[in-house]
Amino acid sequence: MTEKRRSEKKKIKASVVICHYNGGEDIIKALDSLKNQTYKKFETIVSDNGSTDGSLEVIKERFKRVKLLENGKNLGFAEGNNIGIEAAAGEIIFTINQDVILEPDFIEKIIKRFDGAEPEVAVLGGKILRIDGITIDSAGLELTKARRFRDRGGGKKDTGQYEKEEEVFGICAAAAAYRKEALERIAAVTSGKVFDTRFYLLVEDVDLAWRLRHAGYRALYYPKAVCRHVRGGAGWKSKYKQYLSFRNRYYLLIKNEYLINLMISLPRFLLYDISRFIYLIIINKLVFKGMYEVFRNLKSLLQDRRKILRSSVFTPKKLRRWLR
Repeated sequence: MTEKRRSEKKKIKASVVICHYNGGEDIIKALDSLKNQTYKKFETIVSDNGSTDGSLEVIKERFKRVKLLENGKNLGFAEGNNIGIEAAAGEIIFTINQDVILEPDFIEKIIKRFDGAEPEVAVLGGKILRIDGITIDSAGLELTKARRFRDRGGGKKDTGQYEKEEEVFGICAAAAAYRKEALERIAAVTSGKVFDTRFYLLVEDVDLAWRLRHAGYRALYYPKAVCRHVRGGAGWKSKYKQYLSFRNRYYLLIKNEYLINLMISLPRFLLYDISRFIYLIIINKLVFKGMYEVFRNLKSLLQDRRKILRSSVFTPKKLRRWLR
């Protein structure tokens, strides 16, 4: 690498990574919103998972400065983002969904807040609204005592109830900003991957949030930075997403949860899981495929669990404070 190239690389404060698959008009709107950012010292990386809808050609034609990574096939949200993160030069890594539109000052506000934050704040996220601009999509991630994972405020009308900057369990990866140093540190604990590729799609950001917690990092919700999320842009079928959500829930718990906490919350956990399981086996036979995959991957999940918990500073008692 030449001295000039090294110098240019050092000047990049942030990298925006978009995992893309058949984004249609949504990806064009997302990239337009990045072009209109008030903060300019960032690179944009699109990690394309084999799009076939013509959107890839439009990106090549209209967005010459975008670093385009063509993966050739659909590797899933987790691996698509991993490839983009590995190619990123920024100190701060933004993961932005292909159907998210940023307000013009979104990146500037997040960067400025990071500059004033303590080193242990590893992830920042703004207020994510639905495309109507009045419904909350996510004000951070939370876990319940039944071990349900959800977006805070998701689906509620925005009446100003989430205007306070505050620490949250994690940030939805649809629009999140991470310290690259923190991502590299937690990736090194297990497979070397930031997002666990076994998840493929869904809940991988909750797993990442939990692993960051285990490593002693914090997540901050910063409502002054605002964006909008279309949702459902990639066209995944609902039964397929149900299967992934069911399977990935157990991947998440096997890797990250303390047994003592699960025992304390066992009545709530069983009430939710048994009723959900009965419902799913009636309407969605893919749930059996999910069960098989949990057992097939159990050994590797337990191996990761041992590594994560061995180095964890996030004790069972500390975790219980976050259960809603």
